[in-house]
Amino acid sequence: MTDTASQRERPGIPAPPAGPPEEERVSILLVDDQPANLGALEATLESTGCRSVLAKSADEALLALLKEDFAAIVLVDYLTKPINPEILRSKIAVFVDLHRSRRSLARLNVSLQDALREAERHKDETRRLNAELQQRQHRLERLALQLASSNKELESFSYSVSHDLRTPLRAIDGFSHALLEEYGASLPPEGRRLLSSVRENTQRMGRLIDDLLAFSRLGGKALDVAPVDLASLAHTVVNEVRQVDAERQVEVTIAELPPVAGDGSLLRQVLTNLIGNAFKFTRNRPDPRIEVGSRSAGGEIVYYVRDNGAGFDMRYASKLFGVFQRLHRRDEFEGSGVGLALVQRIVHRHGGRIWGEGQVNEGATFYFTLPPGGA
Repeated sequence: MTDTASQRERPGIPAPPAGPPEEERVSILLVDDQPANLGALEATLESTGCRSVLAKSADEALLALLKEDFAAIVLVDYLTKPINPEILRSKIAVFVDLHRSRRSLARLNVSLQDALREAERHKDETRRLNAELQQRQHRLERLALQLASSNKELESFSYSVSHDLRTPLRAIDGFSHALLEEYGASLPPEGRRLLSSVRENTQRMGRLIDDLLAFSRLGGKALDVAPVDLASLAHTVVNEVRQVDAERQVEVTIAELPPVAGDGSLLRQVLTNLIGNAFKFTRNRPDPRIEVGSRSAGGEIVYYVRDNGAGFDMRYASKLFGVFQRLHRRDEFEGSGVGLALVQRIVHRHGGRIWGEGQVNEGATFYFTLPPGGA
């Protein structure tokens, strides 16, 4: 019933026939750097019937979170001591019930969508199905409210976990820096290289967690809608990005950008990410060019950010806005893989659309739509 975050399944060795079916299994993540503590906590929670996944470090915990959905995450260091087994099991049971309810709601939602598609394929049965569909629609609305509530709780939980993971990362980076400062001169070159690598990776993980926190916060942030001057905002963002590498010469053209109605701080993040990416991916071009503009299409204004940089293969366009999806190697261009996902979420929250077009070594263009607004 126990896994570790680094464990791999071994082919040819059948799993023991125990526990409920895979789709009904519920996992909890136990995090502590002391194996003895993990073992004791696992034994305490064994009677809950959950599958325990053990993580002995922040890295293992983060990897486990990326691979699997957990009903609860237990950080041993943050438990009130001494631990009351009954209280702990009762709290875990609440999270397990919530997790199972969310799974049930998702399955019911899929079932309802299938029923709707079936109604379209069999129009001759429409009249008979209308009454049933109306009933199911009412049920779907109730389930949607429950699902929205569950998602809000899960977003809050994700934020809490990501926030707590930053503390050990700061400690690793700080101690590594102190070690280099105090004893760097006496370490061999390989030792200094390894410590520098530790710092680089902890800092990269810290930036990744910061991006995840921003992504998590966005779901619960109410929009402060007001008229936004996108042209002025674009000029401000370009000036800020230029200051990062003041010696670099990049030709930037900002065309007409009609005002929109939206949350100014969030739309600033959209332009910062898109324009920042354009600067980044034109880094290796002898004549980097970036254009920010708009055009009318199908009765709506489409805004765009275009560059002549590295571009991308359109076969992988569907991966552009996925969290942790990267179309270029990390040693080519830095980044956490969260920026475009954040941009898409902001645009969608404003009721708009976003898509990208590109060609390898020819550049890329990102288009998005937003509600119109007065000047």
